[in-house]
Amino acid sequence: MRRSTSVFSSLALTLALGLLAACGPSQEEQMAAAQAEAMAQLEQGKADLEAKRQELADAKAQLQAALEEGAEDAADQIAELEGNVERLRGEAGAMSDEFISGVVEFINADPPIEGEPLSENQLAGIRMKSAEDMIVAREHIDKGGDHRRAIDIYNQALMVDPDNPDLQAALAEAEEMRYMTQERFGQVSKGMTEDEVRALLGQPNLRNVRDYPERKVVAWFFPTTEEGDAAAVWFRANKAGENAVYQIKFEAIKKDVETE
Repeated sequence: MRRSTSVFSSLALTLALGLLAACGPSQEEQMAAAQAEAMAQLEQGKADLEAKRQELADAKAQLQAALEEGAEDAADQIAELEGNVERLRGEAGAMSDEFISGVVEFINADPPIEGEPLSENQLAGIRMKSAEDMIVAREHIDKGGDHRRAIDIYNQALMVDPDNPDLQAALAEAEEMRYMTQERFGQVSKGMTEDEVRALLGQPNLRNVRDYPERKVVAWFFPTTEEGDAAAVWFRANKAGENAVYQIKFEAIKKDVETE
């Protein structure tokens, strides 16, 4: 049976909190033991979460394979696989929330003191939180193309963990990719599928995907400046029934005026 990451909240952390104000070698040893137990349970919770995320990734791969196979009699199988993906996504999300709560409680039980170096446990807890923040931020980019939200998450994490090189690198990448450049955009060519464009330009922000059903056209807009200028790629169904690029324009929106 999987242990909940919150178990330490009522066991080891409670003991640690009760001993924080105590003094003497025996109390310090007890507090250290409680912290070690709490950290061990956090590490187990992290391993469980990573296993669940891998299970979700495998389920997504199975679903994608079934969709690509496109068998006419596979509708029931695809529905079952989609249901499995949704179930695992919900379970992974709940485990992530619980894990983050556990890490925050661990940090708050022995919070850093301004001007003093971090202890090994303090640094370990903060780095666990930063790692999870980076995963959440990356999901905002990969699933919704929301670089702004990801940047906010990175900046908030850096307020607590300013010397983390992984956080610094992730923030720099998000800021670089937030606005489309002409060089990156120039890699797109007519006839490319949505997946091919996504591989080159990244996931467009869902708020910037527009459907024009009367014209049977879908447009993806990519911000090029903070002022609202945007590049655009237009798709329509090809002979195979798959959306493919038919028009590309870097200055599709200029100073809030849309042109085609």
